[in-house]
Amino acid sequence: MLRLLFVLALLPTVALASPIGTISDVKIKAPPAKVEAQCRYYKPNKAQVQAFFKRAILITPRQEHDYFLYGPCTAEGSFKTRYGHWEWKMRNGGTAYVEDVMGNVYIFADPKQESGLDE
Repeated sequence: MLRLLFVLALLPTVALASPIGTISDVKIKAPPAKVEAQCRYYKPNKAQVQAFFKRAILITPRQEHDYFLYGPCTAEGSFKTRYGHWEWKMRNGGTAYVEDVMGNVYIFADPKQESGLDE
């Protein structure tokens, strides 16, 4: 029941455009020299980053904890929107942290990668 309420609460957000808007000038930082074996193949390209943020929703830390799996693999970079320059760090569990120029951090998630408390 709780999961149904969560999904219903997200429907208006999912139906609208991405909260971050259209992104451009996507840059991806080179991965660290030493990467865990399980993360060697996690290398999202620019199109995948754009697609993620196009469908991503804004979530709270509690929602991240309760509804999304922790992904140990990360990719980092930056992009621009009509609102300025942003730094991002994406995890392979379907979440990403986005930081604005003032240091504010926002958590985004791909609803398709949601994983409930019962999983």
